[in-house]
Amino acid sequence: MSSSYQAALERLYSLERFGIKLGLDNVGRLLRELGDPQLSCPAVHIGGTNGKGSVARTIAQVLHCAGYDCGLYTSPHLQRFNERIWQNGDQIDDGEVGGLFDECWSAMERVLAEQPSAQQRPMTFFELVTAMAALYFSRRSAQIAVWEVGLGGRLDATNLVQPQVTLITSVAIEHEQWLGSSLAQIAAEKAGIIKPGVPVLTAVSHPEALEVIESIAAERGAPLMRLGHDFSYTRLSKSRMNYDGLSLDLRDLRISLAGEHQLANAALAIAALELIQTQFSVNENDIRRGLSQVRWPGRLERMGEQGQIVLDGAHNTEAAQALAAALAESPPRGKRLMLIGMGEDKDLAGFFELLGPHVDRAFLTRSQRPQAVDPRRLAAVAGPYIESIEICDDVPAGLAASRAQLREGDELLVCGSLFVVGEARQIIQDEQGAR
Repeated sequence: MSSSYQAALERLYSLERFGIKLGLDNVGRLLRELGDPQLSCPAVHIGGTNGKGSVARTIAQVLHCAGYDCGLYTSPHLQRFNERIWQNGDQIDDGEVGGLFDECWSAMERVLAEQPSAQQRPMTFFELVTAMAALYFSRRSAQIAVWEVGLGGRLDATNLVQPQVTLITSVAIEHEQWLGSSLAQIAAEKAGIIKPGVPVLTAVSHPEALEVIESIAAERGAPLMRLGHDFSYTRLSKSRMNYDGLSLDLRDLRISLAGEHQLANAALAIAALELIQTQFSVNENDIRRGLSQVRWPGRLERMGEQGQIVLDGAHNTEAAQALAAALAESPPRGKRLMLIGMGEDKDLAGFFELLGPHVDRAFLTRSQRPQAVDPRRLAAVAGPYIESIEICDDVPAGLAASRAQLREGDELLVCGSLFVVGEARQIIQDEQGAR
């Protein structure tokens, strides 16, 4: 790890003290100072509560298989910062992180010096990283970039891109302190990424949320197409489906990402590719290859020598429902243990109520993040839903304790937080590398 890369990360993470501050004024000034690099290539813009990362990754993989120079921006990362910014299937390298950071940091300082009003709300970590990604794609002459919304949509730093198609994967209660406490309020924030005249795809079906999305799309003259209405999929097995699309009909597609919810995500991705077909042509073989090759670590990912450890970043109740359905379909021969840590703003009781019936014993822990819930508090909430509980002070201790109780035929599920999943994944990888 180079010293310039390490120094860049240290200064970047120093911005986290400013927390989440939604708004486009500061990041807009920063991007203008850099020459508006986010407008250098067409974009696919993806928002929603769950599934947006999987959809983004799938679209980028198919475009890569079709030979396009495609950028990909997602968040958060599991283990390394570089996971946030990709081009042509490769992560940004350490040296480019350092150089882009220096350039964006200097531009930020100029903006703050010239705009006294901006100093009242310093740049955040996410704003600066978004600018770095935009500059990276511009400098490397990306033909198209796939952007995942960070939080909400309307005031998210990614909302200054110029999309060819917009997607809203799902709407569920989350981040209430920033997005609102009702589905209608949250849907309005997520639908804030809809642009005038730009087609919109969604899998949202809840009437309260869908009504808001339909209204905003109509106001902006944005054609709206819905999964299950304008395009659909038919499940053939856990990993195969038929797709009945806007113009394409594809039979027996194999999906590499696990879980039935990934079939819906794949259908959204294919529909998006259909809508940009005139500019970015992909054929059936590109789609089949992309769907079968896409990888998304920490999403029902099996690790360990015998595949006994399942990592899944589910961290809200909608994601927990999808995870519970996947667990019900694939029960282990023995017991299922769970290592779980969660963030302060989550529905703790709802999460344990959904997963409790599928778990024999839970190991409660916390990630290194300041927002992580104390495992003792988790124990008080989990008690009514899970009979056998053990408290572990951190992820390494929790992983060691839970793995020590694994027997042949057992399974260990690691979930509740992407940060917990990332820490556990790193430990497992380090062990495998040491062998």
